[in-house]
Amino acid sequence: MLFDMATLSEQGATAADLLPLALTGYGQFTTMRVDADRRIRGLSLHMERLVRDSEVVFGTVVDTDRVRVLVRQALAGRESPCVVRITHFDPSIEIGRPEDARQPQIMVTVRSAGALSPPPLTAMSVRYERDLPHVKHCGLFGALHARRTARLQGFGDALFLGPDNLVSEGGTWNVGFIDGNGTIIWPEGPVLPGVTVALLQQRT
Repeated sequence: MLFDMATLSEQGATAADLLPLALTGYGQFTTMRVDADRRIRGLSLHMERLVRDSEVVFGTVVDTDRVRVLVRQALAGRESPCVVRITHFDPSIEIGRPEDARQPQIMVTVRSAGALSPPPLTAMSVRYERDLPHVKHCGLFGALHARRTARLQGFGDALFLGPDNLVSEGGTWNVGFIDGNGTIIWPEGPVLPGVTVALLQQRT
């Protein structure tokens, strides 16, 4: 997954800008696919996520109008489909005083998108629950370690089991199950509120 451009508050992001995020992993983000016609499914839900998670992570409000402007600027001249990631973090954060990180900024990264309708995925059950599972945060170590464990065993990804042995979510995806009546059964445990899940629930 290589990002071929990154901007931080409308300027090109430098290594110095990114170092605090790399060293602390403290921030939140959302990732969305831009289709060939430049449409983004669930855009308003992605904006709602940024607002909701910013309150939890930083105690601040996100200006979603400005976020939309930054995304449009990042997409100017880009071929679609592509994937845009909006990362919300404070470059001035200090690991000893995270409570002082009150001026988070918006970083927009863009990369090429893979093909839709990927092949079937095999998943290995791994006992794991993300920190603050309802927040799409940058702390991915545990999830990636679970994914690595599963892939080393020949599976495509990890499927998380909580301490109650109930299925929660996948490595970086939501999961649902269809019963004999065609009803989608969603996990009852703490999970990330997924945009695709919300779109499906609007139609059922």
